Amino acid sequence: MKITVVGNNKTTRTTLLGDRPGVEPAFAGPAGGGCLCPGELLIGALGACMALTGQDWMQKEGIPFEEVTVSVTAETEGEITRIRTKTHILGSLTPGQRAQVQDVMEHCALGRILAGEMEIAHEPV
Repeated sequence: MKITVVGNNKTTRTTLLGDRPGVEPAFAGPAGGGCLCPGELLIGALGACMALTGQDWMQKEGIPFEEVTVSVTAETEGEITRIRTKTHILGSLTPGQRAQVQDVMEHCALGRILAGEMEIAHEPV
């Protein structure tokens, strides 16, 4: 499964639809992309969190940029799921600035949750 999340300086709104993997979508969505399964929604949320965190930090620091792209993939082997991200920042950043924003993006709120120890409590209603 693969999803690419693109963030930029403009306000953009995307509607995401979820379904089971391999199910033919009943609605193709505005971009014709179809439905996303829950796993794709999760890794898409991670990519969005990283991109938005990087954008916010660069704006706060006064670092000019044109676009932030985060590609996220996930592979499951047995009990282990490996999530990999690739980031691309379009702009005239110094190597030091690129390293700083990469570190900031890797520590976005959702990334910290997913990388940390997690406990889920289920309660029937």
